[in-house]
Amino acid sequence: MTTDTNKLIEIAKQCGAKEARDAAFLAGNIPLLAKQYEPLQAMVKAAIEQIESCADLGNIKLADGKGEQTILVTEDDLKIKMRLDWLSNDKKLIIDYKTTDVQSPDQWIRSIVKMGYDMQAATYVGGVSLLTGEEPKFVFAVQETTAPYAMYFVGIDTAMLEFGKMRVSRAVSIFRDCLKRGVWPIYDNRIRWPELKPWEEGEFLDKELHGQADAKEGKKPVGYDVNDANAKVNFLFGSVK
Repeated sequence: MTTDTNKLIEIAKQCGAKEARDAAFLAGNIPLLAKQYEPLQAMVKAAIEQIESCADLGNIKLADGKGEQTILVTEDDLKIKMRLDWLSNDKKLIIDYKTTDVQSPDQWIRSIVKMGYDMQAATYVGGVSLLTGEEPKFVFAVQETTAPYAMYFVGIDTAMLEFGKMRVSRAVSIFRDCLKRGVWPIYDNRIRWPELKPWEEGEFLDKELHGQADAKEGKKPVGYDVNDANAKVNFLFGSVK
């Protein structure tokens, strides 16, 4: 326990949690509630173990690189700043850490383009390549936020990187044009008409068919008696799931 930590504890005792939180931020620390500390420590431990035991990453050690490295690239009149989660000392590997509640790697992968992660990868790889002449491999380390804090790894291949580069180039072009003209695009004022997806209708009809089948078999639907005040209160306030 550091002297700074001891001081923060004293502040918490004398002044209160809010003052201790503010003091922690001023000291460059991240304040946590006691109930958050142990799960977070377990999560960090699990992350390190899984990263360092990944054969596809070459069984690297996180000590063989540095975290939170900032790269600033100047392209003509535009400055592009990036903060890498982890870059190996030989500049051949970038690991970007993500947390998720998505327990399916395939489902998470489908969100890459939607979330702009392809653009992030292209920007980071391009930045390191420009400064070092080395084009690193880019890998996402995606960790679940609930025990046992399982992690899966998602690489970005050449095709995805090229797609990301095209999207970054377009975004930079639009941004530069907006800066030049002082005009920033917003949503148009047209009405959008969403289409009903087949699977949404199918899910509803499937529930309807199950409900009709249950009725024929004499099964009662799950619910509560509207005349039962306690049941209604429990339902409204979450006691009934």
